[in-house]
Amino acid sequence: MRLILAILCCFATFSLAAETIGNIEYHLPDPQKWKLVPTAAAKGSEGMNLVYIPADSTKEKATEFFGIYMDDQASGPLEQSALEQIIKTQFPKKDVKVSLLERTANSTLYEWSVSEGGQEKTHGWTRAFSGPDETAIIMFQTEQIKNIDTLRPIWVKALKDAKVLEPATAK
Repeated sequence: MRLILAILCCFATFSLAAETIGNIEYHLPDPQKWKLVPTAAAKGSEGMNLVYIPADSTKEKATEFFGIYMDDQASGPLEQSALEQIIKTQFPKKDVKVSLLERTANSTLYEWSVSEGGQEKTHGWTRAFSGPDETAIIMFQTEQIKNIDTLRPIWVKALKDAKVLEPATAK
C-alpha cells in the first residue's frame, strides 16, 4: 500500500513540476499532450527559442503551438500600437487586433487575433517580460478558432503563472 501511495505522490508531483528557460519559469498545461520540436535560431539572433506542438501533430501540420523566446536585449513595457506592429510583421497584409489584459512592472499580457477578409484565422495570447538585461516572450497560438472560449482561461492562467526567477534559483 505504501508503494502505491509513493507512486501516486510522484505522479502528482510530476504534473506540478515547472519548466524553465533562462530565468523564466512556466507550466505547460497538460504537458503529456505536447512535444518539443527542434527550431533554428533566427539569423543573427543570440536568443533561446523553444516551441511545443501537440504530441499527435507534426511541425508542418500543427494548427497550434506554445513557444518561448528569450534574448539578451533590454526592453521596456510595450504599448498596444507597438504590439500590433510586432504581430503585423509576422502576418503581413492581414488585419491584427490586440487587447491588453494585464500590465505589471516587468510584463505585459495581451490577447491578439489575425483576420483576413473579415474572418479570424489565428488567435493567441502572449506575455512579454521586459528587463534591463533581457526580454522573454511566452505565447500560445491557435488556428482552431471555434475553441477560443475553451482555450482562453487555460492559456491566460498558464501565462499569468509564468514568472521571472531570482538569479539564485534560476536553472
